Amino acid sequence: MKDHFYEFLFLGFPICVFLTSLGLVKRKYSLARNLITLFYTVAGAVITFFIMMNLIFIVGFAEWFDTKILYRNSDNHNQVVREQLHDWGAFGQGGKRVVRLQPFLWYWYNVIPVDTTKIDTKKWVRVDERPYQ
Repeated sequence: MKDHFYEFLFLGFPICVFLTSLGLVKRKYSLARNLITLFYTVAGAVITFFIMMNLIFIVGFAEWFDTKILYRNSDNHNQVVREQLHDWGAFGQGGKRVVRLQPFLWYWYNVIPVDTTKIDTKKWVRVDERPYQ
């Protein structure tokens, strides 16, 4: 599903606009009202499309990636505190953060910022591992 998001966006958006237009245009309304409704539906769709394209290029091509695993939970070794770098591709890097990722609805992660100066060393063991080695 994750790989088909953009295909769904580009194919599904015109279908949604078309189906919305079918629901809004009725025979009982005057021709002028139907034309105005179609015009505003298409205009709103075009504006929304450009906003989505802008978001895709701003957010979609940048990603956070792990540079280092700083701490590992002593009870559950799958829970880790990561140092991440924000990569903008050809535009360079955008910043660093130290976080713990918690799964959210099987698809996303809830990002929890971690202050390493206040970390409980009884629950967390410092490992300084490189991911993907």
